[in-house]
Amino acid sequence: MAYAAARSADFSAISKRENASVLPARRQEAGLVDRFKPDYVANRLQAAMTLEGLIADGKMGVMNGSGYFDYGDMKPDELFRNRDIGLLKLKAAVETVETETPLGKRVTRRGG
Repeated sequence: MAYAAARSADFSAISKRENASVLPARRQEAGLVDRFKPDYVANRLQAAMTLEGLIADGKMGVMNGSGYFDYGDMKPDELFRNRDIGLLKLKAAVETVETETPLGKRVTRRGG
């Protein structure tokens, strides 16, 4: 959607006085979309082809021992436990960093 909007934008119609700061941003956005869209599409196609190949080879993930990764002889329960422990350690590390080097006031949600 952003690609089509950026490509079809009529930059000459933008009022220089009222929207002078918008023009460079829109031109830059159009340039970035042109530059990165082919790689994005190629990466998505490669990922889909890789996934289809893995499924065809019977490698469907943790529950059958391999997929994008080879899990060896580890049982799914052990893999999930290790994943959960790793995520909890990561959360604790982030909280430590945020405490030691605060970036601002923490916003709390109401009712939760």
